[in-house]
Amino acid sequence: MRSEQRQELEALWAAAKTEDGESLLARLSAFRKIHPHFLEGGEGWRLHELYALAFSHLADGEGVAAAYYRAAMADGLRITQLRHFSNYLFALHYLPDIGPEEMMRQHMAYGKILGQVPEAPRRGEALRVGFLAPDFAPSSVSLFSLPLMRAAARFPVYLYDMGDGEALEPGLTQVPHTYRNVGGLAPEEVARRIREDGIGILADLGGHSAGGVTLSVLGLRPAPILLSGIGYFDTTGLLFLDGVLSDEVMDPAGTERFLAEPPIRLPSMLSFSPREAMVRIRRGPRRAGPVRLGALHNFLKLGEAALALYRAVLEALPEATLLLQDVTREPGRGAALRKRAEEAGIATDRIAIRPGSTDYLSAYQDIDILLDAVPYPGGAMTAIALYMGVPVVTLSGRRRSGRFAASILRAAGCGEWIAGDEAEYVAIVRQLASDREALEVLQLDLRKKIEHSTLMDEVLYGKSVRAALLRLWEARA
Repeated sequence: MRSEQRQELEALWAAAKTEDGESLLARLSAFRKIHPHFLEGGEGWRLHELYALAFSHLADGEGVAAAYYRAAMADGLRITQLRHFSNYLFALHYLPDIGPEEMMRQHMAYGKILGQVPEAPRRGEALRVGFLAPDFAPSSVSLFSLPLMRAAARFPVYLYDMGDGEALEPGLTQVPHTYRNVGGLAPEEVARRIREDGIGILADLGGHSAGGVTLSVLGLRPAPILLSGIGYFDTTGLLFLDGVLSDEVMDPAGTERFLAEPPIRLPSMLSFSPREAMVRIRRGPRRAGPVRLGALHNFLKLGEAALALYRAVLEALPEATLLLQDVTREPGRGAALRKRAEEAGIATDRIAIRPGSTDYLSAYQDIDILLDAVPYPGGAMTAIALYMGVPVVTLSGRRRSGRFAASILRAAGCGEWIAGDEAEYVAIVRQLASDREALEVLQLDLRKKIEHSTLMDEVLYGKSVRAALLRLWEARA
């Protein structure tokens, strides 16, 4: 790459941090006119990365997926090609027309890029459990990973942090552990340290999130037993893994063929551990006025399928309004979503659109019923909403990822809010909204119900996790 091209690309990256998606796309178009053959060169993937960022600014999931696929195909360096392909696989879940067979096929393609993997090391005498994560910072993942780590803490626990280690989840103090910051190290070095620690079971908390950074380590087989844990919602596509945490809703009988990993079915795949800030806030009295629906999702999830469903709900409830709140502050997303909502036939005076906020918990006080997204439902958002006293209506999908919220609702004892099709989804929302007094009673009692459900029964969860770990360990003797 010539020095002037490098400088122009650096300027594009700087602009991408502040400009909206449309402006960035215009800059990229201008760059390609000046350098028409840049994409054909060895570093053309850099431009595709910028396209992915521009489409993310526009909350365009299809554009993000296509751009990352092109980046992966253009990149000749294996380690970064894997990262691009992981980002592509993650973005595929925003698209409604990909069935479970095709989703599995695409994930299996990752293994072909990863290449041949070595044999697993022999197991030692004593079981040590390791957790490998893109980071251990406070996040939606830690709301579920902390109970998993507490369950494993009957054995020596080691944490391998591939981030910068600067902001650690405060709840880690509840888990006796040995901490290793391995951020910035090559996958080979991370794997070597895991082997030196004598880890018997290594649970991955990343999957294809964060560019699949943890999977490059798993591909080196650093422990006798490798698990896909919490942090990703689909198969990794890696046939050499020994299992994936699951339950009967996430992976009902007959769906095993869409998993590269054997499912380890627990009473609930997840156990929810709310933050102190969530505990302090309780549901207030009923809001005045018409029912207010909410969709507090990453706007990338709100494509044509989700907006068509929301339009049907609003048509069934002519007095209701809908709050759409993002999880990021990326510029231009709100305007892009408003345009898509208009094209979907949703009257703009029926919706309010907000960017993400650090005070996101207050939004749950502003809504009466949360509308899950399709085809990519909420995970942590579902559990948080229930705990904050907001019923969640979800549509259980054909793909594994499409059953994530259904798994949480079933474990929370709220299976009656799981719809099998769009018509049932609308009917459930309408029934909840039809009696404001009953809805208020439900909201005020919901936290207590969740606290006494399987979703928050950490004793049951801990026993089932430890039993599963011991079964895997003894089978490898």
